Amino acid sequence: MNSRNFNIINLLLALCISALILSGCKMEMNSGLEEKEANEMLGQLLLHDINASKQVNKDKTISLWIEKDQFAQAEYLMRNLGLPRRPRMTMEQIFKSDGLIPSPVEEWAKLNYAKTEGLSRMIASIPGVVSAEIDLANPQRKESFEKVLPPSASVIVTVFKDSINPELIPQIKQLIAFSIENITYDRVSVVVAPVERPKKQPAETMEVWGVKLFKNSYLTALGMLAGVAMLTAFLTAITYYGVIIIRRRKRSKSNDNSAR
Repeated sequence: MNSRNFNIINLLLALCISALILSGCKMEMNSGLEEKEANEMLGQLLLHDINASKQVNKDKTISLWIEKDQFAQAEYLMRNLGLPRRPRMTMEQIFKSDGLIPSPVEEWAKLNYAKTEGLSRMIASIPGVVSAEIDLANPQRKESFEKVLPPSASVIVTVFKDSINPELIPQIKQLIAFSIENITYDRVSVVVAPVERPKKQPAETMEVWGVKLFKNSYLTALGMLAGVAMLTAFLTAITYYGVIIIRRRKRSKSNDNSAR
């Protein structure tokens, strides 16, 4: 093997090693996500210049992968956005039959829980609201003439500061008063927890041979280049040794012919 071929193979091997190093620079951030929420999280990560990708698992759930050195930034962003959201049970899941006949108290508790889950989803869908939790106190009347306290609800909502307005609390109280039987507007308590909206951080740049590049773009391009180099090195090695084998066979045939 001449020195030129040796240098080429050394270069290809160096790029292969770079690819292996880059492949270890990513880490799993979240797993077991549904597609809708995974896409929302991925969109927010990319919007804030965090190099992220998603992977579909065997169980059809999705995992998100990010660069290791961006984990703290990504975790801070997702926490401020309230992502991923707490899984909420649907009516079908709450009232799923297990073969046993539930008691009236269990049915009542399930019904109230289903109402709070549905209302929490509705409130969280209001623009600017990050998350919402509802605690419902709705005692059941056991006898016809038994006196019970009127129902009440306590709500805590996490809202971006720039989305807080005077109509927010009345809207939430009215929504709950219209959705739960026998509850009045004044029996609904709402606490607002303001949080700062995550600001887009300026993209990190780096200089390569005097040219300023975005760090994420450079690493992605380098990873792609290293991947191509691995394939090229593999094909080059196969071709090189294939040529050697063919030449050896030709030489052995010519030697056999000369001997004859």
